[in-house]
Amino acid sequence: MIEVLEATHVAEARRYAARVGDGLGFDEAALAQIKMVASEMASNLIKHGGGGVFLAQPLPGARGAGLELLALDRGHGMQEVTRCLTDGYSTAGTLGLGLGTIVRQSGLAEIYTRPEAGTAVVAHFFRPEAARTPHGPDCGAVCVPKPGQDACGDAWALRHEHGISWLLVIDGLGHGPLAASASQTALDAFFGWRPTRPSDGLAVLHQALRGTRGAVAGLAALEHASGTLRYAGVGNIATHLCQDDACRSVLSYDGTLGYQVRSIREHSYQIAEGGLVVMHSDGLSSRWNLTQRPGLFSAHPALVAGCLYLDYTRDTDDATVVVLRRTS
Repeated sequence: MIEVLEATHVAEARRYAARVGDGLGFDEAALAQIKMVASEMASNLIKHGGGGVFLAQPLPGARGAGLELLALDRGHGMQEVTRCLTDGYSTAGTLGLGLGTIVRQSGLAEIYTRPEAGTAVVAHFFRPEAARTPHGPDCGAVCVPKPGQDACGDAWALRHEHGISWLLVIDGLGHGPLAASASQTALDAFFGWRPTRPSDGLAVLHQALRGTRGAVAGLAALEHASGTLRYAGVGNIATHLCQDDACRSVLSYDGTLGYQVRSIREHSYQIAEGGLVVMHSDGLSSRWNLTQRPGLFSAHPALVAGCLYLDYTRDTDDATVVVLRRTS
């Protein structure tokens, strides 16, 4: 993630997006589209948002088959989104081509905005071979290091197999390279594990993390057809189930994977069609509230995660928030 606060940062955002896209295997034609959209998104952060943050990352759950661009600001917001999407309409004295370009040039684009509460924009790009295949469940995430740090001690992962989404959020103790190393060890163990139950998965991570700094983690298994969610948590990863802005927390237990865990208990819950699973590390305040942003619940999960990060990040630790929607 980078800050976009002045005009010179637009070129930096463009290069950043192209670098991530190139690493995912996009060809030159696609990279040109990515750079165009990144420029528009970053420019709008300055022209309409008074500055903001810009994130380029592999598309969540797509196993490298796509790219996601996310732009967030705390500006005045848009009064009329439909008009803003029309070429020639502008509130900043410019050509007014930005938002329309974003929608046309990307595989998916969505905007969330509220007057005086800022704007969040997400754009997805798919490699040609991936555009013809299902991309899994709707999921969005922000995972960034503590300000001033390069290595992030938080990590997360999503696996979708046989109609079940397995969602892991992990926080290596502390921050910096050692915490990042612990989280990467956990990710490696998670992807090497054949899913059975969330409690079994955390037991595997507990063994893998011995000899590392250790970590706390939450692992959810959401069966989309039935709405059954099984969950196991060790430590202070917070997990909530949300429906129509009303959220309830799920149980987690004290301990540190890799060190001391008295027991790993698993609980089952039901979540309605269209409901959200929200998981986050302690880099996000526990006092978040979706009702502070009317309509956010129905937005793309990437926009939900982005707005929660923007509004509730502590800036004193690594921060991760992941949002998964149940879709049958």
